[in-house]
Amino acid sequence: MRDFYDSVTKIWALNSELEEEEMSETHTPFTRQELVNLSQEAGFKVVHTTSLTPIGSHLEYYGIAVELMVKLPNQHIILQARKRQEAGCKNRSHGKISACNWAEETHTRGR
Repeated sequence: MRDFYDSVTKIWALNSELEEEEMSETHTPFTRQELVNLSQEAGFKVVHTTSLTPIGSHLEYYGIAVELMVKLPNQHIILQARKRQEAGCKNRSHGKISACNWAEETHTRGR
């Protein structure tokens, strides 16, 4: 599936100055679950995921007809995650701004 998506999303670069660069990239490095797992392993708590951009528009534009046996996943994944609190964040000193407090206050104000 990844090879198929890579091929379809790189067609535009054929015979152009960007062909070599595009062909050496991977447009679909992770499935949704792999991205969730990677984020969790990096210490993030995944709050929400969704996907966008069906590949059907590319297939139609390039005249690619496929007989689907499964529903094709969307091209882009949006993942919302929060950094898990570190153990040191639980023991805060009143009146002092720790890195944990600063991060939380900055995040809250940014909403």
